[in-house]
Amino acid sequence: MTTNNIFYLESFVFIFHDNTNVLLYNSITYDSVEFPTTQPLLKFILKLDDPSNMRRIKLSKEIMEDQSVYYFIEKVRELFWGI
Repeated sequence: MTTNNIFYLESFVFIFHDNTNVLLYNSITYDSVEFPTTQPLLKFILKLDDPSNMRRIKLSKEIMEDQSVYYFIEKVRELFWGI
């Protein structure tokens, strides 16, 4: 499991979501990646997309225990779209 306690999504990555999917779009490379929407992931995305959080979220053990959120974070880091 990752040891970084802050997650940051780069400013060139845009978030789109609905009841079935979360889509991340990289405006530099024109690439995108989709994730199935789960309640924990949607909660995480809404928090991340809140302007007052400035695209940053402090990660807790509870957040990282959810498989969908964990996979989302790891995929974003793997693509270098966030840290």
